[in-house]
Amino acid sequence: MTLQLDGRIWLARDGEMLAGRERFALLRALGETGSISAAARALRMSYKHAWDTVETMNRVAGEALVTSSVGGKGGGGARLTARALALLDTFSRAEAAHQQMLESLSRQLLGEGLDAMALRQTSARNQLEGIVSAVRPGKLADEIEVSLGDGERLFATVTHASTQALDLRPQRKVVALFKAGAIALSTDASSPAGLRARVTQVARARGAAEIDLLTPGGHALHAAMRGTADQLRDFVPGVEAWARVPPSQIILGLR
Repeated sequence: MTLQLDGRIWLARDGEMLAGRERFALLRALGETGSISAAARALRMSYKHAWDTVETMNRVAGEALVTSSVGGKGGGGARLTARALALLDTFSRAEAAHQQMLESLSRQLLGEGLDAMALRQTSARNQLEGIVSAVRPGKLADEIEVSLGDGERLFATVTHASTQALDLRPQRKVVALFKAGAIALSTDASSPAGLRARVTQVARARGAAEIDLLTPGGHALHAAMRGTADQLRDFVPGVEAWARVPPSQIILGLR
């Protein structure tokens, strides 16, 4: 098995983080939808979080990256400024160069005989191997569909630059990495979404729980949840649940 190193970069201003992969994903979604609420839904985040993120980026940038209007015949909306479009382009090119550097490092380390499996030791507890089944280009980013086998799928959102740098295409073998806290769990089967899995183990603490699950296809998942005792009480061993992972929270690596 051959894997590559992965990592992240950020743009900062005067020592304060302006934006990284997630914030730029929000900007891209805003550019595609023309609406903060629609962008938030696309990325499966709350409207308040999206709004607060936009305000933070505008403040740190020292100028508006997103302008919004309220009401009116069209119901209001949001648009990216010329500065935001320029930063998106800069970040995409920087991310592509960063990915090339990581690939070069991976080749050097693997060439020195290091165990490839050691490169899998990251803070992301969920590492699922799969095959790219579809690449759907968007205006500012691409949706990558990853087949895990047995009909199980994940969807990741990556920049055009990352799609090209990793040569993501159908039948490409990849590994999808995401943190335990990125998983949203539900026991409501009336509108299933995401991966179906069965709870195998639960570790509880006040206001939190770590939950291990297993999909029918044999993929182990690790979720970290916070909430009241009532909100967490349904998650017990043997219960069937649905695990949703926002596409922007999934990192793709090659294998």
